[in-house]
Amino acid sequence: MRKKNSPSELSFTAPEKGKSGKFFTYFITILLLGIIAYYIYSKSSPAETIVVEADNQEQVESETTEQVESKPPLEQKVQVEILNGCGVNNIAKIFESVLRTEGFDVVNTDNLVENGKVNWKVKDSKIIDLRGKKEDAEKAAKILGISKSHVVSQANPKEIYDLRIIIGQDFKNLDGYKSYPHE
Repeated sequence: MRKKNSPSELSFTAPEKGKSGKFFTYFITILLLGIIAYYIYSKSSPAETIVVEADNQEQVESETTEQVESKPPLEQKVQVEILNGCGVNNIAKIFESVLRTEGFDVVNTDNLVENGKVNWKVKDSKIIDLRGKKEDAEKAAKILGISKSHVVSQANPKEIYDLRIIIGQDFKNLDGYKSYPHE
């Protein structure tokens, strides 16, 4: 008597003719794609592994060092905050435009707030060096026409800006305002 297979029993049957050929083709294709992908990845990897014989190890190390040293350093722009201390609409935006054309990174423009209140009664414009970049503060002062006597240093490592520029009521006398095209 022959026992019938129940649905819970697993049985293996040989693949029909032709199906094993497809399986082999798929297997070879995937294997080749894997090899090609590995080859491409290993050639484009930025961290190369160099295997060298002991007698010319020093030469390879010096070539690798030269490649690392020849990269130019990243340029860091001076980050600036410009605050309106005179109450004239969009005055900070005018000075932002002037400084950006000179390569400064103006990160924020806003009204000057002191003790929780907006202060638009600043008489003279000034530049505050917040991160020990006095040369950059003096360069910005020269571009904007702010007197060097109004450049002060208040280095604070917690500050996120390099310079804080406060535009005062003297803005019409500043070179940055005079050089800006007005309507």
